Amino acid sequence: MAAPDNAQAQAATVEMLDYATPRGDRAGSAIRLNPSLLILAAACVLLSAASFWVMSSSAKEEPYFGTIRKSDAVEQVGLGCVLIAFWICWCVALLALAIRRKVHPAWCAAFLLAGFAIFILAECVDGYVSDLITFQTTPSLWAGWQRPAPPTPAPPAPRRRAR
Repeated sequence: MAAPDNAQAQAATVEMLDYATPRGDRAGSAIRLNPSLLILAAACVLLSAASFWVMSSSAKEEPYFGTIRKSDAVEQVGLGCVLIAFWICWCVALLALAIRRKVHPAWCAAFLLAGFAIFILAECVDGYVSDLITFQTTPSLWAGWQRPAPPTPAPPAPRRRAR
C-alpha cells in the first residue's frame, strides 16, 4: 500500500476545513457595534452617575431638619422619582432587546445594578419625606422651634333679653 503523497493529504485537509462560519467571514472587516447596545450602555452610565449624585447629596444632607428648601425637595423627590422612572424604562428596553436577542444574555446581569439603583433612590425619596413628616410632628427635634399655641376662641357675644 502506498502512502498518500503530501499534495493529496493537503488537498483533503483544505477540503475538510473549507466552510463558512455561522456569522459569515469577518476576517479583515471592522468590528460593527450594535447601535442599540451603545445607547443602552450610555444610558446606563448616565443614569448611574445621576443616581450616585442624588444618593450622595442625600447622605450628605441627612437628616433634613430645619428650614425646608425647595431645591432639596426638587432634588430628592422630583429628580429621585424621575430617575426611578428612567431606570424602569431602561429595564424594559433591556428586556425587549434581550428577548429579541439584540444584546448578549450577559447584559441581563445589569438588572442587578438597576434594581440596586431603584432601591437606593426610593430610600432617598422616602427618607426625605419621612424626615419632613417627623420634623412637622415632633418640634422638639429642632431646638428653638415652638409649636404655636392654638387660637383662643372669641368670647360669646352677649345675648339681648327680650322685653
